[in-house]
Amino acid sequence: MRRTLPLLLLLLAGLAAGAEPAAVEWRAMGTRVRLQVRGADAKSAAPAMATAARAALEAVEAETSAFRATSAVARVSAAAGNGEWIAVGSAFEAAMDVALDVAERSGGAFNPLVAPLMEANGFRRRPGDAAADAPEPPSPALLDLSKIERRPGACRLGAPGMALDLGGVAKGVGADRAAAAARAAATNEFLLDVGGMLVGRGAWTIGVRDPRGAADAPPVRVVPLGDGVAAATSGRYERGGHILDPRTGRPAEGGALQVSVLAPTAAEADAWSTALFVLGPEAGRRALAGRRDVDALWILAEPADGGRRATLRDEIVRLVLEHPVAQGLGLIALVLTCLSYQARTTRRIALQQAIAAFFWSAHMLLLGAWSGCLLNFAGLVRSGIYSQRGERAWASRPFWPWLFGVLCVSAAVWSGLAQGEGPRLLFPTAAQCLACYALWTIRVRFARFLLVGVSLCWLAYDVLSGSIPGTVCEAFSQISLYVAIARDFGRRRPEES
Repeated sequence: MRRTLPLLLLLLAGLAAGAEPAAVEWRAMGTRVRLQVRGADAKSAAPAMATAARAALEAVEAETSAFRATSAVARVSAAAGNGEWIAVGSAFEAAMDVALDVAERSGGAFNPLVAPLMEANGFRRRPGDAAADAPEPPSPALLDLSKIERRPGACRLGAPGMALDLGGVAKGVGADRAAAAARAAATNEFLLDVGGMLVGRGAWTIGVRDPRGAADAPPVRVVPLGDGVAAATSGRYERGGHILDPRTGRPAEGGALQVSVLAPTAAEADAWSTALFVLGPEAGRRALAGRRDVDALWILAEPADGGRRATLRDEIVRLVLEHPVAQGLGLIALVLTCLSYQARTTRRIALQQAIAAFFWSAHMLLLGAWSGCLLNFAGLVRSGIYSQRGERAWASRPFWPWLFGVLCVSAAVWSGLAQGEGPRLLFPTAAQCLACYALWTIRVRFARFLLVGVSLCWLAYDVLSGSIPGTVCEAFSQISLYVAIARDFGRRRPEES
């Protein structure tokens, strides 16, 4: 069961200088849809964007609804076992692509063939339908994913009685396509909520609430939502055990009350939120081992710690246990970075920062953060060349620092755009520019002041991103820099390179 935005995913802040977004609401795909648009002409743009989004949602529902006899889902299910290939559209294929991928990665915790189970448990009846005797539990053979046969533009099921239910992914596909239609209709920033699926354009901040808390209770986690990131939530807080575990045929017993997911697309967030709810936190994290671009937050029905709120220590322990080697390399990189700020010449600073950048790159690589790995590798090259050639090489060929500045800034921009950073992208970009200039100057005091600016930029970025480890690292960097600056002013004639 997914609640809508006001209950679970709370919009906390926008960038429209306090301007109230224009909002349009309607119903589609059996749920409430809300489109919020902001910008100077938001009120005039919102209706056109809503019209485009509504048409896209209707097209997806026409293909994926199990309750429409003409939909691709209904026609494929009706022809199960007769060998006939059924023509399907792009929305059906997009939903099946995500459904089968999540089904495989989750070990069957998500299954698009769950329709017979839904029928057996009484979840396929529409409101107002007369109650009927529950049918016999379906044979496990009807849930065999290997009997789904596909070719471009067509699909068939290999055994009589098999039936598709794409309810766990179709709304996500609809949200993605509706958002694409809204983007094409106007250039305004917007946030689209399709029954709890959130996707949009521009930088937004959302909060995940504990469903057991009061309506005005603060969120348990605040996260950024931008281009290339979508959110979805699944839970069992209204109708009891309504999410079925396809592996057992019974309501899911993963121990979670709710799970919220961030993923590159709403379709993936939709499917993963269901799968991760079924799996629970431990098995869910293992299933996500190969998907570093998918993040999840579970709220447990009965927390193992007796309801105690997670602390910074809990978060650090969790990170270390999940990625011990990566976090070990990160700790080494942090120590080397802090030590580099104590060096008495810019050349020594550059040498030690090059070594630290190597460890930061390895840290990011093991975490699967390719953009961060590239960013640190660019810093390694920049610092390494300076430490070997010295400031006189920069002075004799002044294009070198600017060339590496452009490369590092490009890496920062690529990193941010790849993750939908939005305006936060200004901070790593500014950090790269300041770092290049800091290593170009021969005045070590001035270089250290510039490095304070670099660290402050990264600190602001980590705070806005909600990164606790990053914030802690930059806090240590700041302390190290202030100690070095105090030492500089404590000496009459500080060494220069």
